[in-house]
Amino acid sequence: MLRAMRGVPSARVAPRAGLSAASASLAAHTRACAWPPHTRHSHSFSLVESRFLKDFGCEAQWFKHARTGADWVHVSKAADTNNVFVVGFQTAPSNSTGVPHILEHTTLCGSQLYPVRDPFFKMLNRSMATFMNALTGDDLTMYPFSSENKTDYYNLMSVYLDAVFAPHLRRLDFMQEGWRLENETLTDKTSPIVFKGVVYNEMKGALADTNSLFQTRHQQSLYANSTYSHVSGGDPENITDLTHEQLVAFHAQNYHPSNARFFTYGSFPLQEQMERVEAKLASFSPIARPSLEDVPRWTAPRTERAVGPVDPMGDPAKQTRLAVSFMTNLEKDIFESFAMRILADLLTDGAASPMYKALIESGLGSDYSATTGYSPYAHRTSMSFGLQGMESKNVPVAIESIHYVLHEAARAGFPKARIDSIFHQIELELKHRTAGFGMNLGWSTLRNMVHGGNPLDAMDTAQSLERLRTELRQPGFFESRIESYLIANPHRLTYVMEPDASYPDSLVEKETARLAAHVSALTEADREQIFNDGLALQKLQDTKEDLSCLPCLPLANVSREASFFDVVSEPPASRIRKHWRQTQTNGVSYLHFKWDVSSLSEKEKLLLPLLSSVLTSLGTESKSLADLDEAIRAKTGGISATVISSPSVTGSDARDYLVMTASALDANIGPLYSLVREVLLETRWTALDQLKTAVLSMASNTANSVPDAGHQYAMRSAGSLLNASAMSSELFGGMKQVEFLDQISRDLNLESLAADLKALAGRVFSSVAPELLVVADAAAVPAHERVQSTELASLAPSTTAHSAPLSTMPPKFDVQNYPMDLGINYTARAFPGVPYVHQDAAALRLLASLMTTHFMHRELREKGGAYGGGARYGALEGVFYFMSYRDPPRAQRTLDTYDAAVAWALNVSTHVTVAELEQAKLEAFRGMDRPVDAAHEGTTWFQYGLDKETLQSHRDRIFEATLADVERVAKTYLSKPSASCIIGETWPTPV
Repeated sequence: MLRAMRGVPSARVAPRAGLSAASASLAAHTRACAWPPHTRHSHSFSLVESRFLKDFGCEAQWFKHARTGADWVHVSKAADTNNVFVVGFQTAPSNSTGVPHILEHTTLCGSQLYPVRDPFFKMLNRSMATFMNALTGDDLTMYPFSSENKTDYYNLMSVYLDAVFAPHLRRLDFMQEGWRLENETLTDKTSPIVFKGVVYNEMKGALADTNSLFQTRHQQSLYANSTYSHVSGGDPENITDLTHEQLVAFHAQNYHPSNARFFTYGSFPLQEQMERVEAKLASFSPIARPSLEDVPRWTAPRTERAVGPVDPMGDPAKQTRLAVSFMTNLEKDIFESFAMRILADLLTDGAASPMYKALIESGLGSDYSATTGYSPYAHRTSMSFGLQGMESKNVPVAIESIHYVLHEAARAGFPKARIDSIFHQIELELKHRTAGFGMNLGWSTLRNMVHGGNPLDAMDTAQSLERLRTELRQPGFFESRIESYLIANPHRLTYVMEPDASYPDSLVEKETARLAAHVSALTEADREQIFNDGLALQKLQDTKEDLSCLPCLPLANVSREASFFDVVSEPPASRIRKHWRQTQTNGVSYLHFKWDVSSLSEKEKLLLPLLSSVLTSLGTESKSLADLDEAIRAKTGGISATVISSPSVTGSDARDYLVMTASALDANIGPLYSLVREVLLETRWTALDQLKTAVLSMASNTANSVPDAGHQYAMRSAGSLLNASAMSSELFGGMKQVEFLDQISRDLNLESLAADLKALAGRVFSSVAPELLVVADAAAVPAHERVQSTELASLAPSTTAHSAPLSTMPPKFDVQNYPMDLGINYTARAFPGVPYVHQDAAALRLLASLMTTHFMHRELREKGGAYGGGARYGALEGVFYFMSYRDPPRAQRTLDTYDAAVAWALNVSTHVTVAELEQAKLEAFRGMDRPVDAAHEGTTWFQYGLDKETLQSHRDRIFEATLADVERVAKTYLSKPSASCIIGETWPTPV
């Protein structure tokens, strides 16, 4: 697993390809010896191998640094302007103090060339980066970024290289980012001493998520006596054992060019990049590269039991979690990893899979456990099958069912149609044109390099596919792997986690005892040092720094013209309005339907997310759920629905929509429309068993998402009190939706619920005319038109109900509170703003950036110890937000900080310069100009009504905004009443 420093989720890209005699015909793609002599050695990097990746249409090269042994993989893609740079290191931990994670934070707190606090964060508004982050995995740490601007790209490269190879690693920065003892009241040395630290609080929050806790403890048991038995992110119980000296030593051992892997992708010249990296590496002498030892193998299966927290929003009788897991192949064996990934999909993926039928359809549990599937993230991979939302008494039955499925699959194998559908999904995965392709490729490639693999093999999907197709001609391919890796494998763990109501209290007791042990060992000199350190750190945090050393992309480099994807709309000749976005999609077509559901009642809107979810979870009148699932997988890239609120860009026409998206290869356009029609009009509402499974799974997954995304829930909750569109967003995906799903899952009346869903589906699909946006290659348009002439007719209602925009609602300035035993808080405050087209919207966006960068980041994160926090202006919904993420449970301090932030903003022109305003503009444009996947071109207009004129007007106002404008909107809008939400501690705090 990867832990993103800035909260960006990691992408899970499965390994690709492998070497065999069967792939000999592809040997022509390997041309290391065919390179001209003068190109085989460049800037001390010697070419190891070069290969053309035919599935991706690009050239890949692997180099070694002659002096230090650093690896460099470059993928040249002239047509892709989103250039990627990643530098990574093997950072296998030997304990759970979180030293790799805390080091990842601390390296970004100032370096030799950039001696300022947190240059990483400060580069966010000096750059047009399409991605910036730092991530810690179980055995590696990587620092990735991407940009479309060459000047910007080299600016970021310089900052990143200096951060990893020449960081300051100051003691006070370690205390801020990792952990420290500090007086609760900084100016009072007699006040209680407490634990503080960004990573310390982050990991308390991470392990408050029951899924994360289950995964972490399960991995520690399965990988016992190896580096993977330690929590690389840090266990709060162990983080407070880490010293600054140990951190510095870990950097010296691991952050060296001899242990470095570089990855670059895109259109920028490789020679220029090598020159810059070589200049940074020139002063280093080689050292031995750390080795990554294999996991000790077991001679007999093991069973372990643990306890975890009770989910307050789940059925108290069904909170047991189970995993039956197996240690499998080395991750660097690319073909074996590729085959095992497919085997896991065959066993678990979709309603037609044997594990789904045995574990979930049977009613044993509400959903798979978080460990289920194939995990390629360690040196030696693993495969797991399990359940959550189950009764403790059913654990033996579930274990028996898992083993029965494995034995049956080993005996009978899998239907050819199911294997073909998996291959079809792989083909679609390869064809999707995504903006993050290079970044995802880099992450998976670096992981494989750290595990000792050949990086070009890891990227060369064609080899594995060809070999797999060849070997599948012989019987027993998957059956033999089930037998050897699973059935006969002694390295098998049965892991059970039971709920324990006292679990949160036990964590508090342990923390209290740990703190007491630290404090009791302090001498008077230690106490004096702690007091002085606290004051010194505060002084450092409050110091106004000279940031002129940091590079900044000139605003003149940003295009004045708004980016917009042209859409052609047909005249409304029929009840279904059609729109077309013709673009290069690599042979894949994408459908986006929307139905206006603005006029539904609040109760119906609460039910809409469930309706959207179950459309593909119940089967149809002519297909069982398993048959429908297989048909969708065999002919499409998926069919899914969701519900959104579309705030009015003018403030007068806000709408709610049910949105359905579907995709397929152009060769399957006919089946795509047919399956969409069948799902919409022929859902089998009498499938009560499947409905029960869907409800329990959705309720469980929604409740489990709160600890990881609590800041989003808090913002939705606070914003919902201010306008109708924000209220709809809360009903569709906020805490009101969490509570609604919890309630119906507890009081499950399936017959009544099925009748309500059927009636709601009829009201939406039989009386509301949909609109359709097709995103496709121009060559595919005629095929779409032929199919539409027959398939769309049944989706047009005979009569269309009138749908009015959302009614306006008076704002309520209350505090909403959702007490949860998380050990941390998520808080938000919301102020009414203005619509997107309003002249003040641009200045409000800039105000949020300035407040975050120059005040709230320092107060909430550096001083307060929250993992994140700041201000954000929701330009579409017209709401100005403050929020904190994984905040220590002192809500009053955070609310006081929000008050102080307002006071700061009312005089913002005295705190920031014109140059810093320009940087805020750069950050705004960075968010607006990110690359877009082909599938989503045109959807901003289709779903939210943002046309080119509106986008251009907003962009012009950002360019033109002055500090006086920003201060004026602060005084105008932040002086008004606000609404708030606190998730975590009880509010007000009981006396």
